Amino acid sequence: MIVWICSVTANLRDQLCWDGAVTERKPYPSDLTDAQWALIEPVLTAWKAAHPSVSGHEGNYALREIVNAIRYQGRTGVQWDYLPHDLPPKGATYYYFAKWRDDGTDKTIHDLLRWHLREKKGRLADPNLVVLDTQSVHVAAGVPATTTGRDVAKKVPGRKRGLAVDVLGLVIAVVVLAASAHENTAGIALLDQAAVVTEGSVTKALVDQGFKNTVVAVAGPIVAGCVLVPFLTPLVRPDVPVPPWWQVLLGFACIAAVLAWGMFVRARRQSLRERARRVESERELRLAQVRQSERDRIAREMHDVLAHRLSLLSLHAGALELRPDAAPEEVARAAGVIRDSAHRALEDLREVIGMLRAGLDRSEEGPEQPQPTLADLPDLVD
Repeated sequence: MIVWICSVTANLRDQLCWDGAVTERKPYPSDLTDAQWALIEPVLTAWKAAHPSVSGHEGNYALREIVNAIRYQGRTGVQWDYLPHDLPPKGATYYYFAKWRDDGTDKTIHDLLRWHLREKKGRLADPNLVVLDTQSVHVAAGVPATTTGRDVAKKVPGRKRGLAVDVLGLVIAVVVLAASAHENTAGIALLDQAAVVTEGSVTKALVDQGFKNTVVAVAGPIVAGCVLVPFLTPLVRPDVPVPPWWQVLLGFACIAAVLAWGMFVRARRQSLRERARRVESERELRLAQVRQSERDRIAREMHDVLAHRLSLLSLHAGALELRPDAAPEEVARAAGVIRDSAHRALEDLREVIGMLRAGLDRSEEGPEQPQPTLADLPDLVD
């Protein structure tokens, strides 16, 4: 058996190749199966086509191997620099990870997989019932203290993560708060996220006793105090007579405090929901701006292609002009090139004009055609 070494200069590593050919690596348990890759390949392929390299470089690694490296890091928890040598290196892997995280591609894939599994189970794509729960966990020593707290009930210092899942256990929304945050804070944030993700299809949420109504949880002791004021005052200060009107006034003050607190909590909840709606609208506006910017960039690139077509057309026309005594075969061949170049130039021009005429409100449709096609001939005749 012949062993030889293939020098890989791109990442300064050496690979051992047996029998004079590069063999496939041994798969890891975290690798994608063919069926799993078939589900997400169209999304990543479309993303790759929409984000071409400026230099035209297609990359040294297949997208499937990039996903395998990301899954390996997420499953094992190793640092990016410690990825195995037979997987793409940190530079390529983290580049795609950061890109997909920032532009929401990972969320798109997650939502598509969730919809696929729910429909496979005979359910609607989006649920109408979610289950909420939280868990307080310890954090590393280097985590900023401003983002952590202490869970008084569970005696755990760190952070609190909240999950909203459907009845199949599929994740709908996730929030991470300081461990000192109340369950209601996490619950409100989870419901707001679930409403945005499912487009308002969620109508019911199942929670445990930790998710109590904020008004009831806080107002209960106050109301109990109001009821017990007339009985506790003589016990605490028996030597100081308290007139009945004072006890009634104190009771009304407690009730007013309860009502004021309830109104404050309700206003805060409405403010959080309004903030979530505002954030969603701003996100849609940014997406529209990105789509328009990408459309303009594609139109500029197509403009360069169109200029090349026209220059080629001019070149062959000039050749015919300089050689009027050319053979008929050469003239016919040059005329064919001119006709083909003119046809392609017109097609590119149509695409450029259609791309520039497409408005922001047509982001999900194809570009508007600048003129009718043969398919529109019957309508024009009528």
